[in-house]
Amino acid sequence: MQQTREHAKKVEDALVELDNAIAAMIAGRRPQALEAIKRLDINETAADSIEDDIFEEISKGDMDPSARGDLMRLIRRVDSAADWAKAGSRNLEILIGIRARIKPILWMRFKEVTKLNVDSGRVLRQSLEALGVSDARVLRGRKEIDRFERQVDVLYYDLKKEMLRAVDDPKAVVVLNDFLTALENASDSCAAAAEMLFIMVVSGV
Repeated sequence: MQQTREHAKKVEDALVELDNAIAAMIAGRRPQALEAIKRLDINETAADSIEDDIFEEISKGDMDPSARGDLMRLIRRVDSAADWAKAGSRNLEILIGIRARIKPILWMRFKEVTKLNVDSGRVLRQSLEALGVSDARVLRGRKEIDRFERQVDVLYYDLKKEMLRAVDDPKAVVVLNDFLTALENASDSCAAAAEMLFIMVVSGV
């Protein structure tokens, strides 16, 4: 379980760095945004490495096949949140590269989403740490993450409309839309992982 905690922490850190990158964009500090993206890449790569180690370890053990499968699916789902954060960061790099003109107020709206994803990543890590220790904490974490995910869903559609009104460059709108979709998918990944934890707890896995 120690490795699963380490993995969740790296995923959370990747989400934090994407939030940091957006904070830099709000301040007009593009070099700092790129530095945050580099740190995100390091955390995402570390998460992948830990994921591989976990899979190798559990494949050699005497864990029940059903429980092994549940754990592997859970780790993959948690890891996908970092994958989507990285995908989002690639779109952010493109926007920086083309020097897209996006007003700070719009970046602030995007930061509402990245902050909710940070919150989801934090609660997901705490829920993983509570697995086998406090079922109540796991169940409470699922409710919190569901609430964050619903907020992201609302922001997703609001931001789509705001992008069309606030951004003149069609190329930038396309990339921004891809960026937003990656953020929503990261949120969905956290919610799906929390749901898996919930099922594991109620089924007594």
